[in-house]
Amino acid sequence: MRNYNFEVTMKRFLSFSLLLLLSFGSFANCFGKFGLTKTIYGINAGINIGSGKIAKLFRTILMFIPFSFAYWGATLLDLILFNLVEFWTDSNPIAMSEYQFDGTLVKEFKEGEETVRLTYSRFGKEVQVDAIGKHTSVTFYAFQEKPGKIFKKVGSEFLEIRETEGPLPYLSTTPF
Repeated sequence: MRNYNFEVTMKRFLSFSLLLLLSFGSFANCFGKFGLTKTIYGINAGINIGSGKIAKLFRTILMFIPFSFAYWGATLLDLILFNLVEFWTDSNPIAMSEYQFDGTLVKEFKEGEETVRLTYSRFGKEVQVDAIGKHTSVTFYAFQEKPGKIFKKVGSEFLEIRETEGPLPYLSTTPF
């Protein structure tokens, strides 16, 4: 009698587990951005104790010991709660400014007839600034490897824009 209850319980558990596993296949093309998990990964990646291989060793130890619980919880919340919210509302409250899977993020600011569009690519390593006015538009570029410098693309080359006197072209109301 006791063996029978164990077998029934195991069959129910295995049936439920199989059903749960197969139901994840129905989510094949509707996974969200996993913003919470990426945030925890970013926190872990930002920890720099030492340099070189020592820093990697500390990050690995932190990932497996204390952060493994955080990853597990964040992944579970992202998968069940935030993915469901994103699926039905088309917005994720955690990943509002997350990069797309190809590493791009576009932000646009409008005031009257003027628009400034910031296009981040390579996960923020490159920024394209499009300033669009009523009569003109100008595009600038900035690179993480060259802080404090702004570039303009001429042909296939990027030329550094030097400091000049007078109004910036994209703020001027007259076309140039």
